[in-house]
Amino acid sequence: GKKELKKVYSIFIYMKDKFVNIKIRAEYRDMIKKYSSIHGYKMYALIEELIKERCTKKILYSNQS
Repeated sequence: GKKELKKVYSIFIYMKDKFVNIKIRAEYRDMIKKYSSIHGYKMYALIEELIKERCTKKILYSNQS
């Protein structure tokens, strides 16, 4: 059978006056877009907060050993 190609969207993340590309599948981009719209976020700001929240916790836990 043919392989299905999934659309990938680039999301721009603002970090210290510089944007970088992050590629995610369309279904997740749509989830972020809808959530951001409902809750008044910019998509990049919501993604930054989620990354900061998740990654900071993991780093803190790993530094405690």
